[in-house]
Amino acid sequence: MTDINEVKVHRPHKGGPGCFDHVALRLGHTPIPGLEGVKQWYITVNGRPHTASFDWLKWRSDQSKSAGEASARNLAKYIRFLIDERGLFTADERYSDVMVATEDDVLAYKRHCTQGDDRMKPQSWNKIAAAIKLFHIHVHSKDRLDLALPFPLKTVTTQDGYVHQTTGLSVPDKAGSKGTPLTPDFADVLLQGAKRLDSDFKEHDGPAAMRDWALVSHALATGMRRESLAMATIYEIPDPNGTPLVVNLVPDATAKGGAGSQSLAFEYRIKAVRAYIAEFRPAIAAKGANHHKPERPLRLLEATDTWWKYADHNGEVKDKKWAETDSDMRRRIVLDDGSSPLVHLTMQGTPMELDTVSKVVADARDFAVEHIDPTFPDGFRLHDCRHTFAVHMALVAPKTRSPARYAPRSVVAPPLSRHSDHGREATQGQLRRAMT
Repeated sequence: MTDINEVKVHRPHKGGPGCFDHVALRLGHTPIPGLEGVKQWYITVNGRPHTASFDWLKWRSDQSKSAGEASARNLAKYIRFLIDERGLFTADERYSDVMVATEDDVLAYKRHCTQGDDRMKPQSWNKIAAAIKLFHIHVHSKDRLDLALPFPLKTVTTQDGYVHQTTGLSVPDKAGSKGTPLTPDFADVLLQGAKRLDSDFKEHDGPAAMRDWALVSHALATGMRRESLAMATIYEIPDPNGTPLVVNLVPDATAKGGAGSQSLAFEYRIKAVRAYIAEFRPAIAAKGANHHKPERPLRLLEATDTWWKYADHNGEVKDKKWAETDSDMRRRIVLDDGSSPLVHLTMQGTPMELDTVSKVVADARDFAVEHIDPTFPDGFRLHDCRHTFAVHMALVAPKTRSPARYAPRSVVAPPLSRHSDHGREATQGQLRRAMT
């Protein structure tokens, strides 16, 4: 979106025209007493001094000139996003941008900065996240005790006794890894761990286990990265066609670097995902009628596996290709019953965060190590499903025929049927036989 409001960062002035109090006077605002010749960094919005950030930036500028500048520039990017992308702008600053931001707004900004074509490096985001955290904590503790923090705040004590506060906004630096592809037997163990079935096939969990089983099946079936997994809709899951492999579409807008494409997927694992959608997902999705409340919702009117038609929050009807539909837009889609069309949902029927997708695989791994096979790789992570897919595909693809030509299907709601061979009682033997 093109900026429609001007958010500018200003360097310290010794006084005179251009300094904070003179800008305020020129625009008819009441200057802050004692600020003649402001020696700090500050922000303006459409030429108006942004007083909500002023005290915190003064504190940061007093610490050091470089800290004041970095904090002002990082916070200004956040303010610009809240105003232009989230629509949090009114003439009364008490009800605008940072003063009314919610956790959804902060997480949307995190996705904006860390996903998509222009994603920044984790180190750069972590600096912005630190500025957001410090600012909100400062405002909450000093100026507005009644102002809710727009993120959960946890106090963590490290082994060496260092105490710090964390928000979950940080993106960890990517550790180098050659990957840990699983053998077919270990892939079965991971799926068993996702279903919370111990070595005696005793079930330890309820509906959440079937959701986790479907997500791990989806990851092993397609090798998609976590954003593409998290943002896949029920309309984009391929139909089984009676061949070992089916064609899977990876949207450009959710793929790394926008490099989506057609790819192959294992049919028997896709059957497992579709069985979950037909049998177990409806009860979870139904909760979304009460909990899925996106801002500026997009009501889905019709969809195929390649495009969809919707009415935006103003009632205007539009259509769009799934390949061009980014994550923020997908999170705003609602069906007639108010639920989300995304395949993988929280137990409240709301879209999953990317960290939750990773946690599902980590929890399946931990259960597998503790309750099924202690030799299962304890360092396995979601991205290793991609390595596993690649290795299994290299072994299986040369032995198979190419799948039938892909034909789009037009549906208002997906015509999903029950699949007896991959319902709740799918066995490891069935999975191994399909691989061989």
